[in-house]
Amino acid sequence: MDDLLNRAPCNFLSFADDGRILLMNATLLDALGYELSELRGRRLELVLPIAARIFYQTHFFPLLKLHGKVEEVYFSLRAKDGAELPVLANASRYERG
Repeated sequence: MDDLLNRAPCNFLSFADDGRILLMNATLLDALGYELSELRGRRLELVLPIAARIFYQTHFFPLLKLHGKVEEVYFSLRAKDGAELPVLANASRYERG
């Protein structure tokens, strides 16, 4: 990952259509208390509280697939210690291959 993106003051997360985490920048990893090796390849639901999981499955990801982007969506992420981190998310979908 580009060092500029890795140390940007905003959070960055990349995940596959099946929910596997691909990349997360140091800013978000620090906020959540994880190392990338603990999350890469794991399901996104690992860092989503129950309400956020339901929202992700029923609204966020379907909208992302349908429109290719989602803007200004508020939900929470769950840190390693169980604390919730509120986030305002903007997402874009890019297909590879």
